[in-house]
Amino acid sequence: MRYWIKRIWCAAALVSAAALSGCSTLLDMMPQGPTQAPPSNIWTPVATTPTRVPIPTKDPNSVPQAAHPTEVRAFAEIPGGVFLNVSEEWVNVEVTVKYTLKFWNVGALMGERYGKASMTVEYQPLSNGFILGAPDKNGQRQMKPATRFPSFKPEKIELTFSGGPEGKFQQVEPPADVPMVGRLIHEKDGSFRIFFEQGVNPAAEFTLKNPDAFNAWK
Repeated sequence: MRYWIKRIWCAAALVSAAALSGCSTLLDMMPQGPTQAPPSNIWTPVATTPTRVPIPTKDPNSVPQAAHPTEVRAFAEIPGGVFLNVSEEWVNVEVTVKYTLKFWNVGALMGERYGKASMTVEYQPLSNGFILGAPDKNGQRQMKPATRFPSFKPEKIELTFSGGPEGKFQQVEPPADVPMVGRLIHEKDGSFRIFFEQGVNPAAEFTLKNPDAFNAWK
C-alpha cells in the first residue's frame, strides 16, 4: 500500500505510503495451496511513480467572515473481507480497515497551513492468515495456517484540502495512476458526506465528527 495505497491501499487504501509491517500489495488472487476463495470486495489499485501535488492557492475572499479555522475529523470502517499480503511468506490475512481523515474547514482558502490534511489507515486483523512453505520440486509453495495474528503499522497519507463545504481532497505524493482523490459533499438536507473517487475503498462511508464546522457557509 502506499495503500493501499502507495503500494497498497488495502481497503485501503486509503491507502499510498508503506503502511504495513512488510506489506507491499493487496492480493487480487489467492496463491497456490489449500485455502478459502477470496471475498468479492477485494480492491486492488495500481501503484506507480509518485508525483507531488502542490497545495492550492489561497482565496480568503471565498471564506465567510463568520468562518473560523476549525479542524474537522471524519471516520470510516470497512469490516472484513479484505486479504493482505503481509510478506512473501505470510499471506491472506483478513482485516478490518479503519480510516481517520483530518482537515481544516477553511482549507487552502486560508493558505498552505490550513490546506494540509491527512488520512490515517489502520488494519485490524480478523484472521491469522497462512504461512507459505518452501517451494517443492515443482516450484509450488503450500500454505499452512499461521498460529498468530500479524502486526500492522498504521499508514499516514498526506493530502491537501481546497476548503469549504464542497472542498476537494488530493494526495500530495500519489501513485501516478491512482492518486487519492475525494471531495466533501454538502447534501440538500444540510448533511455532509465524503466520497473518494480514487485511492480509498469505494465502500468506505465517512462520518464527520463535527459537521458544524461548516455552519458559516449556510
